[in-house]
Amino acid sequence: MAATVELVSLIVLLTNLFTVHVPAIASLTGPVHGCAYLFSIGAVIRDRQRTTAAVALAVIPGIGGMLALRSLPTPRHGPAPPHRRRSTVTAARPEVIQMPPPRTDASGPTLSARIQKTVMRLMFRLPETVKRRIAGPAVRLDGQTLALDAQLMAEMSRRGGVSLVVNGSPGESRAALESGRHALEGPRFKDVISEDLAIDTTGGDLHATLYTPSHLSTPAPLLVFFHGGGWVIGSRTSYDSLVSFLAHHAQVKIMSVEYRLAPEHPFPAALDDALAAFEHAHRRADALGVDRARIAVGGDSAGAHLSAVLAQLAARREGPRPSHQFLFYPATDFTGRHPSRDLFGEGFLLTDREIDWFQDQYAQAADRSDPRLSPLLGEVDASIAPAYIATGGFDPLRDEGERYAEKLRQAGTEVVLHREADLVHGYLSFFALSTRFRAAALEAAEAIRSRLHTASDTK
Repeated sequence: MAATVELVSLIVLLTNLFTVHVPAIASLTGPVHGCAYLFSIGAVIRDRQRTTAAVALAVIPGIGGMLALRSLPTPRHGPAPPHRRRSTVTAARPEVIQMPPPRTDASGPTLSARIQKTVMRLMFRLPETVKRRIAGPAVRLDGQTLALDAQLMAEMSRRGGVSLVVNGSPGESRAALESGRHALEGPRFKDVISEDLAIDTTGGDLHATLYTPSHLSTPAPLLVFFHGGGWVIGSRTSYDSLVSFLAHHAQVKIMSVEYRLAPEHPFPAALDDALAAFEHAHRRADALGVDRARIAVGGDSAGAHLSAVLAQLAARREGPRPSHQFLFYPATDFTGRHPSRDLFGEGFLLTDREIDWFQDQYAQAADRSDPRLSPLLGEVDASIAPAYIATGGFDPLRDEGERYAEKLRQAGTEVVLHREADLVHGYLSFFALSTRFRAAALEAAEAIRSRLHTASDTK
């Protein structure tokens, strides 16, 4: 059996070479990868002796290509599927938004993508002993032990040579994320209805998707959500599955916003779009079936950064304020290095070099001490929205997120800081892969549900 698996390994490696060096036939080799993966996994389950190395060789190199995460991990334009409704509203806004051209994504995942998704699920359902052999010895650092599934994800990414940044190109990085997003997607919740919104402006449309649990009474709480991706990659499409999950389990409406991306639209374009979306939600609350007193902001990574800055700006000016802010592993400081950058800046999915690259694409020539870039340096007081901040124990951004929580607490703001000590950056996007990631996503949904269903007025 081991010899058979080694033969399959060789086949996979050869098809990897053709896929990498002859892009024209990549679409033909995808199904070959998938069949070989499935055969290899079946073999290791039947015969675990001396096959682990061969299976890792067969499975991991090709799987790496589909792990261009999120981040994950393409705007949702074009024909709307039958379960979606389209609504267009008009709002005046002085900024001119240049949105990317519409992209049609109505055909669904390819055969290769479906095979990749199946293989990914099987990888995380292997026996614990087999996963441990593939992932390697347990990783213990800074008094924490990395979850096995997070270590498996990091090891597959390492062996596959996967990076969030592809050849230093925003376009290639976005394409890699799009090609791999199906492997991370979870099932759609049939009780969550999604509706595409377009806010007309003088320069174009700011697009968003409204997710509504079907049995939710109105007026309902609303979370205005901003996706992650370093202000450069990611989209409503790549976050569709996660947002549907959160809407279902938190039983709130969620408006997922397609803000403009850098470097084509550098700072403060994404922030301007975030503010416009939040103000629109307040302005159109009645039409959206939303309770104005329970409109929160939130997101993960770069989206959490935008939410933190938005909450600061709203607290300092006249106009609507968010009832809460939900910040999942936020970036809060463009100016300094914190210990977690050195501890976890290599080998845990998000790297130190990638952080620098993403920040360079977004900030460009701007002053990085500007609180709109570095909310950790901003002025805060007790008037800012109550915050729920979650960090990952093995995330290079961990310390700046936790320092921000402490800053808000010292200012008199209500703050809950929750650390998923055994997880990595971006863990919400992996909720469909394993029970550990799912548990973390359920904790996030419960944090949203418990606060927005008890809030009765803005702070």
